[in-house]
Amino acid sequence: MQIQVKDISKIYGTGENRVVALNSAAMTIHEGDFISIMGPSGSGKSTLLHIISGLDAPTSGQVLYGDTDIHKGNDKELSAFRRQKMGFIFQQFNLLPVLSARENILMPLLLDKRQPDETYLREMTGFLGIDTRLTHLPHELSGGQQQRVAIARALIAKPAIIFATSQRAILTAKAAAKW
Repeated sequence: MQIQVKDISKIYGTGENRVVALNSAAMTIHEGDFISIMGPSGSGKSTLLHIISGLDAPTSGQVLYGDTDIHKGNDKELSAFRRQKMGFIFQQFNLLPVLSARENILMPLLLDKRQPDETYLREMTGFLGIDTRLTHLPHELSGGQQQRVAIARALIAKPAIIFATSQRAILTAKAAAKW
């Protein structure tokens, strides 16, 4: 699926407090591309990532996934689109503390009332080295194990695109790309 970022801008505040976080950004991401967004602090990297992934809306411009403008639907449609088409690996992991590693991994499927592919789950968690830790709560896992649970959660729905917000996650996600 091709992603087109068309002339997106993001402006926060007004008057003296006006901050232009993005100014007419444009790019095309083709299927199979591996993109790294780099730049100094405050250059708009996170803002760009949040807009492309639908976590934030642009002040102007469009983000098209194929022919779908992700910022034109309602919140419910956008949430479903993100769960079904995108995987997220956050720097802070964002694991739910009361759920086991397995339950955290399966959360995107459960929200859509989809059954997991148990073979895929076993193969992926084995590859990531967390297959013996699936019954543990996040606080019972090391930081690296928590990161791998977050990667497995991002991959479980077999998304078209994965967004990662830390260098460690990007490298691990690239290694797990075969899944």
